[in-house]
Amino acid sequence: MFTRRNILLILIVLGIASCCMPVGAVLQQFTHRGMVTAVDPVQGTITIYATHR
Repeated sequence: MFTRRNILLILIVLGIASCCMPVGAVLQQFTHRGMVTAVDPVQGTITIYATHR
């Protein structure tokens, strides 16, 4: 049977996991230096002419 301590521990772990999930989405972003050549708001994409290698 679950005690209060176990339930509290599960809630803490779930709370931390719910905070880390959005961070995982942010970590997938990357940066390119260059000029924006096209913006497509329908598809939500941009085209960048990268000026570095």
